[in-house]
Amino acid sequence: MSDCIVNVGFGSWHPKGSARLVRSLIHHGFAGEIKTWTNELPPGSPTHEEDPYGMKVAAVEWAMKQGHTRVMWLDSSVWCVKYPKVHMDAMGRDGYYLLGNGDFRCDQWTNDNALQYFGLTREEAREIPMITAGILGLSFDNPIAGYFFERWKDALNAGAFRGSWTADPNGG
Repeated sequence: MSDCIVNVGFGSWHPKGSARLVRSLIHHGFAGEIKTWTNELPPGSPTHEEDPYGMKVAAVEWAMKQGHTRVMWLDSSVWCVKYPKVHMDAMGRDGYYLLGNGDFRCDQWTNDNALQYFGLTREEAREIPMITAGILGLSFDNPIAGYFFERWKDALNAGAFRGSWTADPNGG
């Protein structure tokens, strides 16, 4: 078992957030690898303009190719207030660590391309609790993580995440 936390801090305040994240992980004794890309993208990553958040998929894939079995993406807005053991243990037990996003539902922050790709209506998406994409962990020792990652990557490559972040009342 090999743990890795990945992050991209590109433009605006993000590099400072990435540096703060790294400092917090070191301060709390994170024993795995910490890999950040500051004002650059992971190998094979599209730009944010080409495919929004494709850098997350590329960063996780980089860690997998390095042989890490438990990989966690953390946004630049995240910093640790204690060792992330609970999250790593959840990944090891369940194959993933996903964090709910309060009372938000998938119909509110899912574009029409993604709904179509996954074969969902906006009404069906209203019944699905939303997760935060800022904290996401996968344990590749568990087949469910591999399945999730492949679906995520396939959706990215199909352009499912291109377009508005929110529901477009005009269908765009």
